[in-house]
Amino acid sequence: MVLNPEYARLIRSRALPYNMAAMVSLYTSARAMDIYLWLTYRLPSIPQGKSVFIPYEGPNGLHGVFSPGKLTKGRFKQVFEEACREAFRAYSEACFSFEKGGMRLWHSPPPIPSEPSGLAPGRSPFFVRK
Repeated sequence: MVLNPEYARLIRSRALPYNMAAMVSLYTSARAMDIYLWLTYRLPSIPQGKSVFIPYEGPNGLHGVFSPGKLTKGRFKQVFEEACREAFRAYSEACFSFEKGGMRLWHSPPPIPSEPSGLAPGRSPFFVRK
């Protein structure tokens, strides 16, 4: 594959490190897969020593993102928390907790190393045309 250098840079800078085996293990629950991918993106971006609280309700709340209008608020909380537990089985390094009214997230390592195995640090698996 030949990529434009700028496109290759964007791919490397915005890569989402997820474990394909984990995704396969979650195949029976689309919601758990969505949560797993969200956690793999969100948790490593939180500064170490800090936490982020995300409410269930509100303009950027979990209900609107993971179940817009499909489940009642009370039922959503139960279904969402169970799907989070499923995602946690696939991403056991994930640091989060459920609190009254929402979820708290802490910095966590990505589920896989950021450097592809077998490549020297800084090397790309893509050929970039100069």
